[in-house]
Amino acid sequence: MIFTDEQQEHLTRIMSEYRGNGERLENALGALCLGMVYGWKVIRVMHASSTYAKYQDILDLRFNEWCPETTPLTQRHRGYQLAMKAESFWQLMRGMEKPSDDFKKYKKEFA
Repeated sequence: MIFTDEQQEHLTRIMSEYRGNGERLENALGALCLGMVYGWKVIRVMHASSTYAKYQDILDLRFNEWCPETTPLTQRHRGYQLAMKAESFWQLMRGMEKPSDDFKKYKKEFA
């Protein structure tokens, strides 16, 4: 994973100015790294909407502007595979579509 000079400066500033629970910053940075490798849709599947938004706020960025939507590794993620079986990815993510039993089991296992 390669960050541009501008992105590195941004992240360095965020880390040096951060005041709060260090684990939250670490989790947000980890989500960003996963998003760079697996795509932002995978981290969207992995996290509740509130957590996803909190991480973006902590890092002062939008995952979909920093991370690719998908990568060659995206399809390897089980949660993403299950989410893609839904009629609408976004309706499932917003809770407007009932998740399959397999997706509920996946979310319960990794929650």
